[in-house]
Amino acid sequence: MSKRVIEDADKRILRATIKLGGSSNPNKDFSTKDIAAESGVSEFLIFSRYKNKTNLMQEADSYCYTLVRSGAKTIANNVIRVPDFINAFLDWLLVHPEIVYFTLNYGHGVPHVEEIPLKDEKTYLSKRMEDADYFFNHFKTKGTFAYLVMWDHLLKTLLYSAGSLLSHEYPDSPDFRNHLCTLVDKGLNSLHAKETPLHG
Repeated sequence: MSKRVIEDADKRILRATIKLGGSSNPNKDFSTKDIAAESGVSEFLIFSRYKNKTNLMQEADSYCYTLVRSGAKTIANNVIRVPDFINAFLDWLLVHPEIVYFTLNYGHGVPHVEEIPLKDEKTYLSKRMEDADYFFNHFKTKGTFAYLVMWDHLLKTLLYSAGSLLSHEYPDSPDFRNHLCTLVDKGLNSLHAKETPLHG
């Protein structure tokens, strides 16, 4: 099997895992057999690539964050104000419900009763620190001490907000968007060393 074919199979397996795990019900007991059927590959191939479901969930978690950070960076490169980023990124999350629910159900950085262990905690932390530095330097935020905490706060708030909208707990209204921007702005500024407003 060529490298390109293997990479394509891996993407299909990971996307199928995220789709099945990205249910609004976090207790859904989906199996590797379900993942094989969804991705169109054999269960044997899944086990030959990932050995067990725990390893597969670890890789799906990492892949999910890769999709999130890629979406966030693309949006950040096309806006100049934090509120514009918040609204555009929330829109992106709403059209990717499987990513939202998978992250809320299984992803790291979101509290869970039971959590899939990280395959490589140092690499995951390094990626988050790199993203935090990129994002807040992009918006010319001063001070670096709280960057990682600020990035985590921003992602968690937007993920929970997207989950609430997708589950119809709240209507997606201008008032909701304004309150969300205010909440994020105040939260970030409370963590920001220089207390420089982020909405300018």
